[in-house]
Amino acid sequence: VKLAQAKKKVGFIDCDFQFGNSRIFLGVGGSPHISRLIQMEEALNYERIKHFLQRKFEIDILMCPELPQEAEMITRTILNQVVREMSKNYDFLILDVQSHLDDPVLLLWDTSDPIVLVTTPELGSITRLNSLYKILKRLNYSDSKFVCLLNRYQDANVQFIGEVKKLVPMHTYTVA
Repeated sequence: VKLAQAKKKVGFIDCDFQFGNSRIFLGVGGSPHISRLIQMEEALNYERIKHFLQRKFEIDILMCPELPQEAEMITRTILNQVVREMSKNYDFLILDVQSHLDDPVLLLWDTSDPIVLVTTPELGSITRLNSLYKILKRLNYSDSKFVCLLNRYQDANVQFIGEVKKLVPMHTYTVA
């Protein structure tokens, strides 16, 4: 929202194709969405894609399917084509992905820069972030590609940030 307020053209894709819930946080409806786009359009160019976008807060939003089984039709090739077409038309394209690793997530990470990993100041969340960081290193991703966003931060968590940076040496930002 801040990017759009700064007069940047912002696109958003809910890439959690089975259980995405961005519509709740963004206050938009479930349709149109990416599955309908794939079913109804042969050519996945931006002129076709834009008819399946919802607009809120000056952001163009492509929602995930309403039904989890519709995620099966979103192949790596189709996802890559949609992301490429949308990225040509926006200053910023935000891709909201699920919290597990699979082929589509790795494709999105490979095509994205920077990648913001959102976590909370809780032991379980930081442990998962540390495990993810180790996997990222094994996959030869550069530390500079990732940014950590510590959500629900409070002043009482100040020593926690130091521990996070020891476990996951990437730029870390906080939001309340």
